[in-house]
Amino acid sequence: MDIETDLVVIGGGMAGLVAGSVAAEAGLDVVLLRKGHGATAQSSGAIDIIGYVPGATAYLMNPVEGLHALSAMCPFHPYSALGRSQEGVPSDPGRVVSRVHSSVQWLKDKSSGSCGALKGDLEENIQAVSLLGTSKPTCLIQETMWNDTPPSHDSVILFAGLRGLPDFNPSSAVKAFMANRPYGEEGPRKAVSCILDVSSSGKPFNLSQIEIAQFVDHDAGLSALANSIGGQVLKTGADYVAVPPILGVERARENRRQLEEMTGATVFELTAFPPSVPGLRLQTSLEAVFRKADGRLLAGHEATEVRQAGDLVQVIAARAPRRTIEIRSTAVVLASGKFLAGGLVGDERGVRESLMGLPIVDSDLIPTGDSRPQRLTGVIPLSPEGHPLFGVGLAFDSSFHPVAADGSPIAQNLFAAGSVLAGYNYAVEKSGLGVALATGFAAGANAAAYVKGVQ
Repeated sequence: MDIETDLVVIGGGMAGLVAGSVAAEAGLDVVLLRKGHGATAQSSGAIDIIGYVPGATAYLMNPVEGLHALSAMCPFHPYSALGRSQEGVPSDPGRVVSRVHSSVQWLKDKSSGSCGALKGDLEENIQAVSLLGTSKPTCLIQETMWNDTPPSHDSVILFAGLRGLPDFNPSSAVKAFMANRPYGEEGPRKAVSCILDVSSSGKPFNLSQIEIAQFVDHDAGLSALANSIGGQVLKTGADYVAVPPILGVERARENRRQLEEMTGATVFELTAFPPSVPGLRLQTSLEAVFRKADGRLLAGHEATEVRQAGDLVQVIAARAPRRTIEIRSTAVVLASGKFLAGGLVGDERGVRESLMGLPIVDSDLIPTGDSRPQRLTGVIPLSPEGHPLFGVGLAFDSSFHPVAADGSPIAQNLFAAGSVLAGYNYAVEKSGLGVALATGFAAGANAAAYVKGVQ
């Protein structure tokens, strides 16, 4: 056997890295297999706990209220599973909130001081401003997107785009920002826009956020951005400057501080569409937490086979470009993601779990069988109700064991977390990374308890 370990985590996104970190902090020897960057690295970098409850059209001001509602409305939701102390009992909303709060606080503590440091709490959704100038309800945002002092009624906010960056139209964002402000809400008296000339190549076209952010991480890039912003601040009298997420990849927090000192204005980033620089920062921060806990991250290794004997998973085979390895593990956490990461695949044969061939169900725990993906989508592409396809995944119990049709665990030492789970529609609820965080936290703790119980 090439490697023997306490726990193998399959998947290197939010759910997998949180599960692995929690287990490693509990004293386990943890190996994490990651074939490549998944949905977390491609995300906006904001952590949505719950933005909407199913069927609602208004966003939730308070995630705690949303968690209480989900516990009552959606018994098969992953959040609801956090509220059950054992199988067959109703979900306790207070227990759900407590466990989600623990995971949120853990992530904030662990990411503190990193490039992906987070602000916000479970008591109130933040109305983060997006590249469109609209607001996005979310629970946690990166520090570079946070303002300690919101704009006052006599302030001026400047939306600053960059020449050659097609992702952001600042003049359109200004119109949407002013038009969508709630009536009576105190805010800036004026919003203006400008285009900055900042480019690492000197050519103002076909620029990307990551290219500019990497440039700003160097002194020359930071100085160029500061001079360009400073000139516009003097011209417009802006108190606040909103920019795309380009303040840096590794030094974003420090770059922001220096920009504010050099320009005299409060500078903050707007939330972006995936893929984004903040998503990459979040991924980097989570990997640093895992490594600090002495976890072993095998990047570029794809799990290809799982061997099971009776009710226990025993061996995981993984393939890298130059080698194939076998790992014997006491427990396994499956956090392989949904369609983007390849944890689930769909074709003319139906939707299936890609590694072990585990049974797939929909949000109501009805087996999808050989239903093709087309049968799990609606006729309206962008529907408020979403598509059933996004709710499919693995059925699971209160310990996050994947279960068979009769409710029995597939394996006593197998746990699952993140978007591979069924029972929720992250696109409708705005709960994707929140579910990944909370279930990864729970699965990691459960796996650690299992391993310690059999040692």
